[in-house]
Amino acid sequence: MSSFIGATRYLSLTLITCLTAFSPSLHAENEQHQHSHNSQKNTPNVANRERHPYVRAEEGRENYTLAGHQANEFRIYDFYQRQADYYMAQKHTPNIIPAFPGLDGGLHGHWGKYNQNGHKDDRWTKMKHEGVVGSLINSNEFTGEDGIAVMFDQKQNLYGIFSPRNFNFMTFYKGAFVVPGSWRWGTSSGATPKGQLLHKQAAN
Repeated sequence: MSSFIGATRYLSLTLITCLTAFSPSLHAENEQHQHSHNSQKNTPNVANRERHPYVRAEEGRENYTLAGHQANEFRIYDFYQRQADYYMAQKHTPNIIPAFPGLDGGLHGHWGKYNQNGHKDDRWTKMKHEGVVGSLINSNEFTGEDGIAVMFDQKQNLYGIFSPRNFNFMTFYKGAFVVPGSWRWGTSSGATPKGQLLHKQAAN
């Protein structure tokens, strides 16, 4: 419900911004106000805690049970909802509102302070996938990198891997299904076919 409310508030803010942009008097007043806050023309329009109170990581954490964990020390919660609330309460609204600065508020670069790049978790391999897995495919036989493994016959363990890039099933296997990796919850290491290759389709 909170996400829905935040989305509607953000939509309202967008409509207000559009109306302001098409009103000559309000547009001129808004431009003057915005210029006072952007003295440097080449400064990226990114939200920061010094100028924008909705970026403060210590706020908006009350309803999140994991907010006290170390990995979430600088995490910004409910950014877009807080941003919408802030500008809807202001007399002046900039034509282009500042962009999201990053999970850790832009304080520690793109990856944040706790990037967890070395984290491993094999829970994805224990999930019930019902014969369909979409992932990066780790196989020299497969052409297309990203693929969707589809089990055709569970009794005979026959499956193929579909390539969205080639819009075709590129490889066919018999035996063990694809197994996701564990690096970064399996999202970065992809899935590997464990069955016997039966056929490889030529790439387009």
